[in-house]
Amino acid sequence: MMLAFTLSSLKDATSHLFTQPSFDDFDVLSVTIVSYITFSMDGHLNAAFFEDADTQPDKLCSWQRLRPVCFSIIKGKQPPVSFQITFFLDKDKASNLFNDPMLANNQDIDGFTLHLSYRNHTLSLSTGTVFSRFSLDRDSERLWDHYVAAWIKQKQLDFEEA
Repeated sequence: MMLAFTLSSLKDATSHLFTQPSFDDFDVLSVTIVSYITFSMDGHLNAAFFEDADTQPDKLCSWQRLRPVCFSIIKGKQPPVSFQITFFLDKDKASNLFNDPMLANNQDIDGFTLHLSYRNHTLSLSTGTVFSRFSLDRDSERLWDHYVAAWIKQKQLDFEEA
């Protein structure tokens, strides 16, 4: 199962995305912003950049860290032509978020994704689950979809299911 939404209020949604900490708990898989040029970012951190092995970072960059960079690219009088952001939430963070300790032990799942896509003045959001192997069990996927729908409502973002 996967949920897809169209966020009705572009101004409110982009405010949550770029100027508020609403998405800061997520890590980033990728960002592409198309404006006067195309900006592409891979969210995987480059281990060679970090000299000290004791300060080895997580594998992915947090949105909290990338948000100001992305905001500096999109701000201005003219909106970007398009952008896509794929967020990732690993199963350990999700387990804490959902208050479900069994999720951390689920060997079938690596984590969850949230994909935002802005194009033609429309912002869409879809959910996804990253499976490490084939599984018929969709309970975690349904839990993620339910969580995202409730989270969007809690943030008071108007949406339509696509």
